[in-house]
Amino acid sequence: MRQRAPGTARPNPPLSANIDNQLRTTMFSDISLPEAFAFLTALSLLIYMVLDGFDLGIGILSAFVHEKERDAMILTIAPFWDANETWLILAAGLVLVAFPQAQGIIFGALYLPTAILLVGILFRGAAFDFRAKGSPKLKRLWDMAFFGGSLTVAAAQGYMLGLFATGFEQSPFVYLAAFLAVAAYGMIGAAWLILRAGGSVRRKAFRFGFYSMAAGLAAILIDIAAQHGNMAFTPTEVALGAAGGLALILPIALHGFCAKRGNRFAWVPFAGCVVLFAAVVSGLAVHCYPYVVYGRMTIREAAADEASLQFMFAGALAALPLIILYHVAAHVIFRGGRRIPSGE
Repeated sequence: MRQRAPGTARPNPPLSANIDNQLRTTMFSDISLPEAFAFLTALSLLIYMVLDGFDLGIGILSAFVHEKERDAMILTIAPFWDANETWLILAAGLVLVAFPQAQGIIFGALYLPTAILLVGILFRGAAFDFRAKGSPKLKRLWDMAFFGGSLTVAAAQGYMLGLFATGFEQSPFVYLAAFLAVAAYGMIGAAWLILRAGGSVRRKAFRFGFYSMAAGLAAILIDIAAQHGNMAFTPTEVALGAAGGLALILPIALHGFCAKRGNRFAWVPFAGCVVLFAAVVSGLAVHCYPYVVYGRMTIREAAADEASLQFMFAGALAALPLIILYHVAAHVIFRGGRRIPSGE
C-alpha cells in the first residue's frame, strides 16, 4: 500500500463528494425534522379530507334520492374514489415511522374507532362494486350498505379527530365532532355535485348543502348550551366546535352565490369547502402544537432518531410528487367536457 510522505497534505475529496455533502447539509440543517413530519402528516390528512370527503358525502347523500339520481351521483365519483384513500394510509404511515414513541398511545386509544372505520371502508368498497355488478334484486341492499359504510366512516373519522383534539380523553365534544364531520362531508359532497352533476341532482345538491348548514348550526347550539349547562366541555373544545360549525356558513353562502349565477361559478362552493377544511385542520394543528399527544407528549419527544428521520423524509419527498401527479392526471383525464346526466 502506498504511504504518504511525512508533512504531505491529505488530498482533497472529489468535487462530487463535496457537492453531495453540501446538499445534505443544506437540505436538513435548517429543517426541524419532527415538525416537518408533523406538517406532512397534517397536509396528508387535509388532502384526504378533501378528496375522500366528497365521495363520503355523496355516499351519505345517496340515501335521499331515487335510484336513477343515485346512479348519476355515484357516476361522478367512479374514477376517483378508490385512490383517494391513499392519503389516509400515508398519514397513518407517517405517524408510525416518524413518531414511534407515540404510536402506542395514539393507536391504542383509537383501536376501536379504527376497527369500525375499516369495517365501514370494506362495506363501501364491496357495495360500490356489487351494486353495479351483482344481482339487480340486491342493488337496493348494496345501496344501503354504501350509505351505511359512508356514514360510519365519516362519523368514525370525526370521533377520532375529537379524541385527538382532547388528548384522547372522552368528553361530549368527541361525539359532537363525529356529528360535525358527517355534516361537513355532506357539505362537500353537495358542492361536488354542484360542480359535476346536472338537472335534478344539482338542484337537490343545493338543498343538501343548506341541510348540512342547519346540522352544523344545531351542533353549535348544543355545544354552547352544554357549556352554559356546566357539562364537560372545555373552553377550547367550545371554540373548536363553534369554529368548525360556523365555518359551514362560508360554503353555504357560496352555494347561494353559485345558484344565482349558473354554471360559470359552479366551482365556487367546492373551493369554499376546501377553505373550510383547511381552516379546521390548521386550527386543530395550532391547538395541539407542540404536542403529538395533546398535553402528554410533544412532537420532539415522540420522534424517531435523526438519522432515521432524514432517511424517511427524503423518501417522503420523493413519493409525494408521484402521488400528487397521479391524482392530478386522474382528474384531468376524467373531468370530461360536460356534466354528468341527472338521471331524470
